[in-house]
Amino acid sequence: MIRLAISMGDPSGIGAEVTAKALALSQRGIAAYVFGDAKIWARESRRVRLKLPFLEGGAPLPRGASAFIAVACADRDLDLLQAT
Repeated sequence: MIRLAISMGDPSGIGAEVTAKALALSQRGIAAYVFGDAKIWARESRRVRLKLPFLEGGAPLPRGASAFIAVACADRDLDLLQAT
């Protein structure tokens, strides 16, 4: 099994929806660990009916299974999100 770490994508632009769609279409043989903002990921993963367990940053990664790891956005990223 391939273990793959993936950034969710740009929280103030496209990215999370592309990552969620790609994972929803192809998860065989891959343990994908997606890192990013939990609120944005929850919205986009629901749209494509992708269910990954949510973990807090620093939690041990599950072996052989995909998961989402919540990582806090930098303050400047939050400012960009609020401005749009």
